[in-house]
Amino acid sequence: FTAVFHTLADFCATDLSAFYLDVTKDRLYVEKADGHARRSAQTAYWHILDTLTRLTAPIMSFTAEQLSDQYQKDKTASIHLQQFAASQAVFGAQRDSMMAQWQQLKQIRAAVLKAVEPLREQGIIKHPLEAQITIYCDAELLQNLALLLENIVRSWQGSVPFYKEFFIASEVIIAGDQQDCAPTAVKGFFVNVERAQGTKCPRCWQWQQTDNPDQLCSRCA
Repeated sequence: FTAVFHTLADFCATDLSAFYLDVTKDRLYVEKADGHARRSAQTAYWHILDTLTRLTAPIMSFTAEQLSDQYQKDKTASIHLQQFAASQAVFGAQRDSMMAQWQQLKQIRAAVLKAVEPLREQGIIKHPLEAQITIYCDAELLQNLALLLENIVRSWQGSVPFYKEFFIASEVIIAGDQQDCAPTAVKGFFVNVERAQGTKCPRCWQWQQTDNPDQLCSRCA
């Protein structure tokens, strides 16, 4: 019981709250209510909730039953009579390689957040959204991330919008010369952080050069 509880609790605190929910909350608050980006995140949230509810059912029986009553439309059977979710099917044959690439991308994110901290300590910025991040990945690192980046670019979200969301930054520049950036703990990855230019959008808090009379960024306008 203790091992299962701590595994689930750590997943909720580390993988969800400190990572995935932190990255995707901008979509929920800012994007068009029925737009692809927001609905995509909500779909992922639903599958995460469904998987967690089924996994916790044996040890939190009443909570799991009440949860499933709320989110399972036209529920026909108790959560205790349902099967565990088949998460393996989500990734298929690419699961292991994609998991390794996401792990490397999370290490890159940690390096970026670490590079932001000195500016926060100096009072240059108070929030990551006030940052402009310049990044450079060498050929070897890009090759390691090739499949993941290919899937991102092929989807509705380009690489720069992805990085802006992933790093929770107002501006991300993909640099062509690593000498312009400071090295990090991640091999082949370099980053430089400055204060973002422009004004703060009152709706999404991102900084952007804008002529909007209400200082809204282009997305919120």
